Parts: sequence; structure tokens; C-alpha cells
Amino acid sequence: VNLMTVTGPFLGDATKVALLQRKQTIAHSAAAVIVDNILYYITVGVLILSGVGLLVVSVGEFDNATRYALGIVVALVLLMFIGLAAAVKFDIKPVSFVLKRLDRKGLLPKAITSRREYILGIETNVFSVYHERPRTFYLLLFIGMLTHAISVWEVHLVLEMLGFAPGVIKSYIIES
Repeated sequence: VNLMTVTGPFLGDATKVALLQRKQTIAHSAAAVIVDNILYYITVGVLILSGVGLLVVSVGEFDNATRYALGIVVALVLLMFIGLAAAVKFDIKPVSFVLKRLDRKGLLPKAITSRREYILGIETNVFSVYHERPRTFYLLLFIGMLTHAISVWEVHLVLEMLGFAPGVIKSYIIES
């Protein structure tokens, strides 16, 4: 559904939740999909940062526009990591925070007000994965990194089949 329709992840993630619902509650299914997405973005962030590092080391000099673009990419990825680390370390729950602020100002829609506890339960389930099952969290993180390694290998093989000899580092940079 993610790849074959124009709705992409919007409908694809809803489909994942619906399929998981057969064995779990919707709250747990939604949390599983959210955790999957978070882990994916963490591994993508690691891939991007390491790819930029390899690019800088292997190429060396860049023009100003490229330097600024790489700096912005690195800054955004680091900001994402800092935000995730702060949320986990200080038990910051962004959805809870936003809902409380909107409710205090009387801006929380009734449809959300009636489901507030349910939404907060999903958020709690998301955060519980890291705290209650760290081994599973790191195993999933490892599997995510392994899929990126396979993608680097795929880029390398495709480029070789096209008659290029990119080497592993250039293939990694391209994938990142």
C-alpha cells in the first residue's frame, strides 16, 4: 500500500494497524507502527550522518552552497536525535504536551477530547518499548541498520551491472 498507491504511508500505516489489530488492541497496533517508523528514521539518520562524514572525508573541498546544504542536513538530523534522546531521558511526551496546551486554551476539538485517554495510551505504549524492552529495541535497530547495509550492497551491484566500479564507500554515499 505504501509503494503502490498515491496515499503512501498515510494509508499504508493505517493498513498495518488494521492488520495488526487482529492479534492486538488498536492502541498496541498503532504503537507498534509508530515505533517502527521511529526506528526507521533513527537508522536513516545514522545512515545520513555517516554518509555525509564519508563524503566529506573522501571528497574534501566543497563550494559554499554544498557546504551549507550538508551543514543543514547534519543539523536537522542531529536535532532529531537530540529531540528523541531528550524525550526518552526526560520522559517528554510531545502529544500529551500539545493536547494539554490546546485543552487549556479551549482549542482541543471534541473528537480528540473524547479520545484523549486513548491517544495518550498509544503514546505511553510507544515510550514503553525503549524502557521496558530495551533488548527488543536494540535488536530492531540492528535489523534496520542491516536493511540499509543490504541497500548499499544493492546500489553497489546495480552500478557494477551498469559498468561502473564505484567501490563500497561510494555506494554507501549514494545510498545515504
